[in-house]
Amino acid sequence: MLSHPTFLSASAMAHAIRRSEISSEEMIRTHLEQILTLNPRLNSVLQIAADTAIVHAQAADAIIERGDDIGPLHGVPFTVKDVFPVGSDVHLVTAPGMAEPPDSPAYPEAAVVTRLRAAGAIVLGVTRATLWSDREERYGPAHNPYDLSRITSGSSGGEAATIAAGCSALGIGSDSGGSLRMPAHYCGIATLRPSNGRVPRGIDADGTNDPRTAAGPLARSIEDLDLAMRVIAGVDPNDPTTLPLPWPDFHHVNIRGLRVAFFTDNTVVSPTPETATTVAAAAKALSDAGAEIIEILPPSMDEAWQITLRYWHYCGAKGEVREYFEFLKRWDLYRILMAGFMSDYDLILCPVETGPAGLIGSEETAPGFTYTTPFSLLGWPCAIVRAGTSPEGMPIGVQAVGAPWRDDIALAAAACIEGALGGWQPPIL
Repeated sequence: MLSHPTFLSASAMAHAIRRSEISSEEMIRTHLEQILTLNPRLNSVLQIAADTAIVHAQAADAIIERGDDIGPLHGVPFTVKDVFPVGSDVHLVTAPGMAEPPDSPAYPEAAVVTRLRAAGAIVLGVTRATLWSDREERYGPAHNPYDLSRITSGSSGGEAATIAAGCSALGIGSDSGGSLRMPAHYCGIATLRPSNGRVPRGIDADGTNDPRTAAGPLARSIEDLDLAMRVIAGVDPNDPTTLPLPWPDFHHVNIRGLRVAFFTDNTVVSPTPETATTVAAAAKALSDAGAEIIEILPPSMDEAWQITLRYWHYCGAKGEVREYFEFLKRWDLYRILMAGFMSDYDLILCPVETGPAGLIGSEETAPGFTYTTPFSLLGWPCAIVRAGTSPEGMPIGVQAVGAPWRDDIALAAAACIEGALGGWQPPIL
């Protein structure tokens, strides 16, 4: 019998189920118990699929007993942010401690959910989006598992808190300006905002089609992110933004010789001393592995923030068409500028945010997104991994930004940092 199975990596869970060291049913029931115990405090899981998850787990165990072929995530539980529809064959009910959710639109199941299920993973539940006013008014704030008085950020904050607390092995979220990266940083887990076009985006929010949006996995280890990406990446005929790109193996990346542009202060908002120290420690880990570290600030960080603010202005249906086309030209010029800068480097290493998770309700510690939005404008791959701890005991992550389409370099760097500095650590709840 395995100890604390909910804190195993998804890869380890799949291995244990495959070898019949633990049944999928037992794994699912243990996770459901974890949700029943913790969700009234975390306020992160919106709906659970208790009945169908157990039925699917029993079917998964029967397949193991017959010796049939299985997928890479056979019997492993996962959750999904509430912007991704789940198939009607999954019976979702309101999670404990949550208000009854409104009726979901009748969209077909999201491609990322279908692909995970085809790989053998089992839908455990749906987590709530965070920071969006409609969700906050209806459900109140989600709580950080490392300190219940602190925020999870958003908008994949419900997913990040759920995974960090051992209520789910793996999750799917979305990121337009930092909505995967900020929650992963605040909750001490790992995520990959993949290159635009690698993963079907699904629905980010009703009535929107944000070109910055990427769907991606959240997990407690870099290996699990890679495992999930092998399943969910690829062309979807229903999503014209997806591209026929093979998924690269990050294990083949040699850290030695990589040129890394490293900075701790974007000059828009300065980081806390502990955040700067953490990023410096991550840079040293890469340097010790043979990377060449160059301390340099990419150009026009303030311009990137101003472009983001202007984009949000147009999202509010403000301005004229002529102005918007001028804005698009400005955005393109920034892309060109950054492409020129990145031609000399393989990776950018920097903070995710100025500091760790702030207190709920405190405007002074509200997330700013100035360190994440520049790379949203570019569509470049960004891996987040925990690399330090604040004096209050809160996680501090770092952001490893790969060159265009080099998701493998971002993951390889994050894996190196994870190995040197520890990565995710279980919260005490």
